[in-house]
Amino acid sequence: AAEVLASGKKAGEKPLVTIGKDTRISGDLLKGSLIAGLCTAGADVLDLGTLPTPGVAWVTVDEKADAGIVISASHNPFEHNGIKIFNGQGFKLSDELEGKIEEILLNDIAVPLKTGGEIGRVIYADEKESQDYIDHLVSTIGSELAGLHILVDCANGAASATAARLFDRFPDLHTDVIHADPDGVNINNGCGSTHLEDLAAAFGAERRVALCREMTKMHEEVIRTTLGGALAGLAYYYLVGCSSGSCAITSNPYITVLYTGLIGFLLSGAFGCCC
Repeated sequence: AAEVLASGKKAGEKPLVTIGKDTRISGDLLKGSLIAGLCTAGADVLDLGTLPTPGVAWVTVDEKADAGIVISASHNPFEHNGIKIFNGQGFKLSDELEGKIEEILLNDIAVPLKTGGEIGRVIYADEKESQDYIDHLVSTIGSELAGLHILVDCANGAASATAARLFDRFPDLHTDVIHADPDGVNINNGCGSTHLEDLAAAFGAERRVALCREMTKMHEEVIRTTLGGALAGLAYYYLVGCSSGSCAITSNPYITVLYTGLIGFLLSGAFGCCC
């Protein structure tokens, strides 16, 4: 990847790659290997530590990096892991760039190794980058969220590093955070999007939860809707009705959100969602 990214650089100019991960125990090993490879190929690396995927994408753009890498396997067990690569705009790599990287890997093409001062260096981020990301999320919300009660399930994942810091910025918002004590092997273990028991118990076991699928008409007390892009989380809302393409939501003050460390949702005025 560093070799492909460096192709558009001027002589002596090094590409900058951000790298972040979730809380899986294998993340440090994979991150170390990736950093070693990137630096050996001549790229500088900004190590963001544990940060949600949208946060890495946002910092990549904010730092004017050439690419960003996330080591994560989303909702899967801790034994699984994966690698995602963003371009400098925080989006998925183009098919053309992916093709060039695959060509090098599949054809075992030798990549020139840098020596001396051409070797890349590692920059270890402090809390500034993650704080800048949280500041950005807060700036997208045009409300104090007063009177709302939010329950956050961090799934012992990357949101554990940001969720409480984000919602603490709203003093009139009542926030409870659960499963935010990662140990490397407890990510998604009995919690998160695939284990809603604790969340349901805290939310109220007598309430039903329904999955709102795109273009499917549903009328339930509670709906789970997947919010795309910057949200990258799951939000639970009280519904008064849902039909294809639109939902009307009551102003009930109890809203439940999963993975909210990744969220830049807009909660103001009349609540609504697209199902």
